[in-house]
Amino acid sequence: MQKAPIGSMIIFVIATPMRAAFADVMLDDLQKGLETIGSPSHVIRMSDASEIDGVWQTISEQSKGYDTVVGIDLNGNFNSPPVIDPERWRRFTILIDHPYFHAYKFSGYEFGLACSVVDQTHESALSDAGLEISAEFLPHAGPPPEPDVLSIAERQRDILFCGNIAEIVLPNKLAEKVGTFPMPVQQITLKTIERAITGEFTIHSALKRATSDILSEPLSAIPLETLSAVCKTVETYVAGRMRLELLANLLSENELKIDVVGRLRKPLEAYGINIESGGSIRYHDYLPFESVAKMMQATKINLNSNFTIRGGSHERIWHGIARGCATVTNESSFLRDEFGDGKGVLFIPQEIETIYDFLRETLTDTDNLDEIVAAASKRYASHHVWQHRAQELIELLNIET
Repeated sequence: MQKAPIGSMIIFVIATPMRAAFADVMLDDLQKGLETIGSPSHVIRMSDASEIDGVWQTISEQSKGYDTVVGIDLNGNFNSPPVIDPERWRRFTILIDHPYFHAYKFSGYEFGLACSVVDQTHESALSDAGLEISAEFLPHAGPPPEPDVLSIAERQRDILFCGNIAEIVLPNKLAEKVGTFPMPVQQITLKTIERAITGEFTIHSALKRATSDILSEPLSAIPLETLSAVCKTVETYVAGRMRLELLANLLSENELKIDVVGRLRKPLEAYGINIESGGSIRYHDYLPFESVAKMMQATKINLNSNFTIRGGSHERIWHGIARGCATVTNESSFLRDEFGDGKGVLFIPQEIETIYDFLRETLTDTDNLDEIVAAASKRYASHHVWQHRAQELIELLNIET
């Protein structure tokens, strides 16, 4: 396909209804990145699906004079057929979850759809499910680094943990959920969880192998809506159990100043993790993104736990680096290739029971943490802000800059 010149194309970044707050931040940052590299672009925000006619009216009016019109959305949610000339229309969806969460929504879209994934282990997912839709790796990104951040020694809080734990980890909840599936699907789900929770398999590879073992069929034999239900169940349970194990060990002592943010109170209490107000450990439940960003500015270590992303990153990591935090996160082949261990990020120990001692010892050497932060910030500023992702996106769209 011949490359189109950037000036002949306009991009509409479409924020669909029912989105999380971080999605607005992400889409705004992406649009700013596109603007920085000279790509005409606009953000369209939807609050309800009934606004679709107004969306197309805006696109039609603002795209006059452009040969190519691109719509970018998250997680395959903008599936309206084009009202403008279909020959001008191209659509790109950024899949920030596992592709099987959402593939059933966009699998039948017939108007020039391509995708990106935020985890390298997801690149083959759509083709494994029998879909001929391009899916390229495009990791998360973040805002430019903040100037004049506090040194590690000047920061008042030791550790910030952000993340949710779904109630599926509560006693009997997994059995109740899986019990709603047909018998072969129940077996596939439980076998996938059994393998994925060891940490030796990605969720995708565990699901692929379980399907082969039980059905003697490829993943494409499973209907997409069923794949969505299975993948969501597996990932939600595995991520929750791994976070529970991490927090059980992290919160076993109260020497460190730890902030815990997220919808996780009920699972923590159910598993005997005492939650008390006051003291060195503070529980915040859900907080708006802006509040978490301010907490990052005063925190030494941003502890990221997303064990189900094995070949990518997370927006929490980049936002923490942008605000001068040292990053401790779960193992990721992508992050290890980008930073190495101890040269820009630190990785959670495989022996999770050692996490508290590991963090306590790490916090004693503030000079070393400052060096880690400086190395991370340098690499981040030159490769991982949204301006760089926008450039990579333009290249994926085959646009000449």
